[in-house]
Amino acid sequence: MKISESIKFPDNELYKAALSQNPDKPLAELTGNKLEENTNKICNKMNLLTAALALSYKKNKDFEGKITKLEGDFAKKVSKEDLKEKAKKIKKKLNDSIEDQRIKVTRKVDDLEKKMAGALAHLEVIVKDVEKKTIWKIQDCETLLQKRINNEYVDNSIKIMEERLRKEVIIRIYRFFY
Repeated sequence: MKISESIKFPDNELYKAALSQNPDKPLAELTGNKLEENTNKICNKMNLLTAALALSYKKNKDFEGKITKLEGDFAKKVSKEDLKEKAKKIKKKLNDSIEDQRIKVTRKVDDLEKKMAGALAHLEVIVKDVEKKTIWKIQDCETLLQKRINNEYVDNSIKIMEERLRKEVIIRIYRFFY
C-alpha cells in the first residue's frame, strides 16, 4: 500500500471542513512522474491534515471555554444548598396543600353523612307513616268485607229463612189441624 493512499479521512465532515479551511491551492497529482505525484499527494494530504488539526484544535478550545463558562454559570445559578432548601419548601407547600385538601374533603364527607342521616330519618318517618296508613286501610277493608253481603251470605240467609218459614208453616198447619 502506498503512503499517499494510506492517509484517508474517516470523517467526511472533518474532510470537508479542512478543504474549506485550506487556502492553499493543492499541488497537481497527475504529472506523469510517479515520485512527484506521490510526493504531491502526500503534501496535499499533509496540508489537509494540518488544516483539520487546526480546525479541531479551535473547536476543542471553544468547547473548553464554553464548558468553563457553563460551569461558572451553573455555579452562580444553582447551589446544592439552595436546591435542597427549595426542594424542602416545595415539599412543605405540597404537604400543606394536600393536608388542606384532605381537611376540606373530610368536612364535605362529614356534611354529606349528616345530610344522608337526616334524609334517611325523614325517609323512615315517611315509610312508617305509609305502613300505618296501609295497615289501617287493610284493616278497614277487612272489616268492610266481613260486613259486606256477598252471594254466599245471601244464599245462607235465604236457606235459613226458608227453613224457618217451613217450620212455622208446618207448626201452624199442625196447630190448625190438631
